[in-house]
Amino acid sequence: MPSLEFNAVIDADIDRAWSIVKRFGELAKWHPSIAKSEIEGGSPDGLIGVVRRVELPTGAILRERLLSVDDVTRTLSYGFIESPLPVEGYVGTVRLTPITGESKVFAQWFSRYELTDPSQEEQMRTAFMDVYISGLKSLAEVSR
Repeated sequence: MPSLEFNAVIDADIDRAWSIVKRFGELAKWHPSIAKSEIEGGSPDGLIGVVRRVELPTGAILRERLLSVDDVTRTLSYGFIESPLPVEGYVGTVRLTPITGESKVFAQWFSRYELTDPSQEEQMRTAFMDVYISGLKSLAEVSR
């Protein structure tokens, strides 16, 4: 099962950064790789089990379920339930940890998944890493 992890120290206020990340349905407001995002069915954002519809700039649609959100550890996990990508069982996690004495955050975005087409492994690794890197860079910019 492939897994990926991207870690970065970002200049950000931890409380502001977490308040942005935990708004599951508002991903498009801060992530440059996402054209649109919304919670389906009028469910309240942040409830475990809600489904987020994500539209990529290409027009491709993903549906993701919120699996967990923890305000103490500032960790959010989600899983793909529908995706045009050649993966199954995708689970992604974003975790934010304050750096003591500084206005900085240790940010982690990691995932595990199964490939339905093993020949796409490098392409998927690159695509996911691009999403994680651009997302955490943008999070730093909007969290200052």
